[in-house]
Amino acid sequence: MNDTTTSSASGSGARPTKSYGSFLPKDLARLGRQELEALLFQLDYQTKTKTECKYDYTAYRDHPVEFCKDVLGVTLWSKQREILRALATEPRVSVRSCHGAGKTFVAACGTIWFVQSRPGSVAITTAPTGRQVKDLLWRRINAAFHQALLPMNGRCLTTTMDCGYEWYASGYATDEQVSFQGPHSAQGVLFVGDEASGLAEWVFPAVQGFMTQDDAKMLLIGNPNHASGYFYESQRRWPKPQRFKISAFDVPEWVLRPDWKEEMRLDYGVDSPTYAIRVLGDFPAQSESSLFSLADCEKAMGRWFDFVPEDGFALGADIARYGTDESVAYVRNGYKVVHAEYWRGHDTMQSAGRITELCRRFWPHTINVDEIGLGAGVVDKLSEDGWPVSGVNVGQAARARPQEYDNLRMELFMELAAQFAAGTISIPEDDQPLVDQLTSLTYSYTSRGKRKLISKEELRKNGLKSPDRADALMLAYATDVGGWVAGGTAGPARSGWA
Repeated sequence: MNDTTTSSASGSGARPTKSYGSFLPKDLARLGRQELEALLFQLDYQTKTKTECKYDYTAYRDHPVEFCKDVLGVTLWSKQREILRALATEPRVSVRSCHGAGKTFVAACGTIWFVQSRPGSVAITTAPTGRQVKDLLWRRINAAFHQALLPMNGRCLTTTMDCGYEWYASGYATDEQVSFQGPHSAQGVLFVGDEASGLAEWVFPAVQGFMTQDDAKMLLIGNPNHASGYFYESQRRWPKPQRFKISAFDVPEWVLRPDWKEEMRLDYGVDSPTYAIRVLGDFPAQSESSLFSLADCEKAMGRWFDFVPEDGFALGADIARYGTDESVAYVRNGYKVVHAEYWRGHDTMQSAGRITELCRRFWPHTINVDEIGLGAGVVDKLSEDGWPVSGVNVGQAARARPQEYDNLRMELFMELAAQFAAGTISIPEDDQPLVDQLTSLTYSYTSRGKRKLISKEELRKNGLKSPDRADALMLAYATDVGGWVAGGTAGPARSGWA
């Protein structure tokens, strides 16, 4: 007889009972469906790996809350139970939370449950820094593992749970990119992103490589610090059963000291980003270094303005420079964007042709094109054809307030942000990528105290897309930027065009 033991997910606190080595045919006949499934899972794992589970918890495979009660001996509050039940039934779960709600603890319990209930499975956990990996999630994993009511398989070290051949959990910081190139396991893979709002964006495409497997799961959990990026989008786009929000007003008093909420109100005020993030579990409307408020951008989507014939049309275009970038053109009448086009490819004449087609349709009085890179050829072609085009070099000095802004791009975006704040702009109702790009723009200060906008190269380095749509919109609304490139003032003759 071996010392392999089984347990039942009855929720009654039952301990491991019968060893598999002592099963007789009559014993098998008495097993229920869940017990038979548990036996098959274990035998399958033993056949493939030649390794036996010392303690069998496969009956808890679909019952994480019962596992936490019966095996770990821990008490979860209602929202923690909801999160774990969703993790059992959904492929992905995203949780944004206030401070002190026990979010990291529930991630630790979920990690242990997944690995212990699936012999041969793999769990990968991460956080923005090595200290966070070690001192936050894995400190709690170790505590729950070693203080469990029932014995665990394997051993738990600083950032590793080793249960057997290709059966483990490991923690990595997001500066260890090679670690995410895809663990594979027929028994299941779990990815846990702790402090998910601060994770490097390159992590998520890498994780998608193993999300195609059977029983692959993802748990993202953290404070909603940034209103952009993958974690933010998960809270906006994933199906409702996969999204959770925890406010401090949801947390029971035995978990979070009740007067802490009032202290935060007095210290920061209910309208502050700090209060929104730490107490309400909400993404900030605008961080201190952001140019565009998410709330302002969302209000501008589809905002109604009457058509003003005497204002005519203005066109702004940003021409792609790299393979993954878009070429974008926006046409506006007064305050409102009335047309948008996006295309890919690097043929200068094709891009010039697309914009010429728009010119013939709208006959704009102003055409602003970013002349850096391939845009210069488009400017030359449009100018040669007599269209009123200005090539705008946004890298040159600011035009009106050079003492405050590092370059023209920073100045023009500040003017655009002011229009959003004032409510004097309307953008397409379905242009979510434009909103994402606008809200990703942040600024810093030079050594001379000038505001400097984050560059496209810095955005790419952080795993974010080039803000091509944002740049095109900025050019469409820019005024008094002509004069750097000669161009017609009235455009080609209109004969033959409606």
